[in-house]
Amino acid sequence: MSVMKIFVHHRVVEFHETDAAGLVHFSNYFRWAEAAEHALFREIDYPMMNHQNDRILGWPRVRAQAKYSAPFHNGEKVRVELTVKEVKDRAIEYAFKIFREADDVLAAKGSFSTVHVAFDSKSGEMTSLGIPEELRALLA
Repeated sequence: MSVMKIFVHHRVVEFHETDAAGLVHFSNYFRWAEAAEHALFREIDYPMMNHQNDRILGWPRVRAQAKYSAPFHNGEKVRVELTVKEVKDRAIEYAFKIFREADDVLAAKGSFSTVHVAFDSKSGEMTSLGIPEELRALLA
Protein backbone atom coordinates (compact mmCIF):
# COMPACT_ATOMS: atom_id res chain seq x y z
CA MET A 1 0.00 0.00 0.00
CA SER A 2 1.58 3.27 -1.09
CA VAL A 3 0.84 6.16 1.25
CA MET A 4 3.01 9.32 1.11
CA LYS A 5 1.64 10.84 4.33
CA ILE A 6 3.87 13.68 5.62
CA PHE A 7 4.17 14.46 9.32
CA VAL A 8 6.04 17.55 10.58
CA HIS A 9 7.83 17.58 13.94
CA HIS A 10 9.62 20.56 15.52
CA ARG A 11 12.39 20.61 18.10
CA VAL A 12 15.40 22.58 19.32
CA VAL A 13 19.00 21.32 19.29
CA GLU A 14 20.09 20.56 22.84
CA PHE A 15 23.65 21.00 24.13
CA HIS A 16 24.14 17.29 24.83
CA GLU A 17 23.49 16.55 21.12
CA THR A 18 26.62 18.45 20.07
CA ASP A 19 30.23 17.29 19.86
CA ALA A 20 33.48 18.99 20.93
CA ALA A 21 33.34 21.22 17.83
CA GLY A 22 29.87 22.45 18.81
CA LEU A 23 28.16 20.64 15.94
CA VAL A 24 25.33 18.16 16.22
CA HIS A 25 26.66 14.59 16.11
CA PHE A 26 25.44 12.75 13.01
CA SER A 27 23.65 10.04 14.99
CA ASN A 28 21.17 12.59 16.30
CA TYR A 29 19.62 13.04 12.86
CA PHE A 30 18.36 9.45 13.09
CA ARG A 31 17.13 10.07 16.65
CA TRP A 32 15.19 13.11 15.41
CA ALA A 33 13.63 11.10 12.57
CA GLU A 34 12.67 8.41 15.06
CA ALA A 35 11.24 11.02 17.45
CA ALA A 36 9.09 12.28 14.56
CA GLU A 37 7.86 8.72 13.98
CA HIS A 38 6.94 8.41 17.67
CA ALA A 39 5.16 11.78 17.55
CA LEU A 40 3.22 10.58 14.50
CA PHE A 41 2.11 7.44 16.36
CA ARG A 42 1.05 9.58 19.34
CA GLU A 43 -0.95 11.85 17.03
CA ILE A 44 -2.84 8.92 15.52
CA ASP A 45 -3.19 7.43 19.04
CA TYR A 46 -1.53 4.13 18.16
CA PRO A 47 0.99 2.52 20.54
CA MET A 48 4.61 2.13 19.33
CA MET A 49 5.14 -0.65 21.86
CA ASN A 50 2.48 -3.03 23.07
CA HIS A 51 2.91 -5.62 25.84
CA GLN A 52 0.81 -8.77 25.49
CA ASN A 53 1.55 -11.33 28.22
CA ASP A 54 5.11 -12.53 27.47
CA ARG A 55 5.26 -10.78 24.08
CA ILE A 56 6.30 -7.26 23.21
CA LEU A 57 5.05 -5.88 19.90
CA GLY A 58 7.32 -3.28 18.40
CA TRP A 59 9.08 -1.78 15.39
CA PRO A 60 12.82 -2.47 15.09
CA ARG A 61 14.75 -0.74 12.33
CA VAL A 62 16.12 -2.96 9.60
CA ARG A 63 17.68 -0.31 7.34
CA ALA A 64 18.67 3.35 7.66
CA GLN A 65 20.62 5.80 5.51
CA ALA A 66 21.18 9.54 5.41
CA LYS A 67 22.97 12.26 3.49
CA TYR A 68 24.11 15.32 5.43
CA SER A 69 24.36 18.74 3.82
CA ALA A 70 24.42 21.38 6.61
CA PRO A 71 25.39 21.49 10.29
CA PHE A 72 23.33 22.33 13.35
CA HIS A 73 24.48 24.11 16.51
CA ASN A 74 23.14 24.22 20.05
CA GLY A 75 19.84 26.12 20.34
CA GLU A 76 18.91 26.08 16.65
CA LYS A 77 15.35 25.23 15.71
CA VAL A 78 14.86 22.04 13.70
CA ARG A 79 11.98 20.90 11.48
CA VAL A 80 11.71 17.20 10.68
CA GLU A 81 9.44 16.20 7.81
CA LEU A 82 8.70 12.49 8.02
CA THR A 83 7.04 10.85 5.04
CA VAL A 84 5.30 7.48 5.25
CA LYS A 85 6.41 6.31 1.82
CA GLU A 86 4.95 2.83 1.84
CA VAL A 87 3.12 0.46 4.15
CA LYS A 88 4.02 -3.09 3.14
CA ASP A 89 2.70 -6.38 4.51
CA ARG A 90 5.06 -6.37 7.52
CA ALA A 91 7.13 -3.18 7.14
CA ILE A 92 6.82 0.59 6.89
CA GLU A 93 9.17 2.61 4.68
CA TYR A 94 9.87 6.18 5.81
CA ALA A 95 11.75 9.08 4.26
CA PHE A 96 12.82 12.14 6.20
CA LYS A 97 14.08 15.65 5.56
CA ILE A 98 15.57 17.74 8.33
CA PHE A 99 15.64 21.52 7.97
CA ARG A 100 17.27 24.35 9.89
CA GLU A 101 14.22 26.52 10.50
CA ALA A 102 15.98 29.91 10.72
CA ASP A 103 16.93 29.87 7.02
CA ASP A 104 14.94 26.84 5.77
CA VAL A 105 18.17 25.04 4.79
CA LEU A 106 17.93 21.30 4.15
CA ALA A 107 20.47 19.84 6.59
CA ALA A 108 19.88 16.14 5.97
CA LYS A 109 17.67 13.70 4.18
CA GLY A 110 17.38 9.97 4.42
CA SER A 111 15.18 6.97 4.95
CA PHE A 112 14.62 4.05 7.24
CA SER A 113 12.61 0.84 7.25
CA THR A 114 10.92 -0.67 10.25
CA VAL A 115 9.29 -4.08 10.66
CA HIS A 116 6.36 -4.97 12.90
CA VAL A 117 7.49 -7.76 15.23
CA ALA A 118 6.59 -9.73 18.31
CA PHE A 119 9.42 -10.42 20.74
CA ASP A 120 8.85 -13.38 23.05
CA SER A 121 10.57 -12.54 26.33
CA LYS A 122 10.61 -16.19 27.47
CA SER A 123 12.16 -17.74 24.36
CA GLY A 124 14.03 -14.64 23.15
CA GLU A 125 12.62 -15.18 19.65
CA MET A 126 11.44 -12.38 17.39
CA THR A 127 8.78 -12.99 14.76
CA SER A 128 7.61 -10.56 12.09
CA LEU A 129 3.91 -9.74 12.07
CA GLY A 130 1.49 -8.36 9.54
CA ILE A 131 0.65 -4.69 9.94
CA PRO A 132 -2.79 -4.34 11.53
CA GLU A 133 -5.57 -2.97 9.31
CA GLU A 134 -6.36 -0.35 11.96
CA LEU A 135 -2.86 1.11 11.61
CA ARG A 136 -3.04 0.98 7.82
CA ALA A 137 -6.22 3.03 7.94
CA LEU A 138 -4.71 5.58 10.34
CA LEU A 139 -1.66 6.05 8.11
CA ALA A 140 -3.72 6.38 4.90
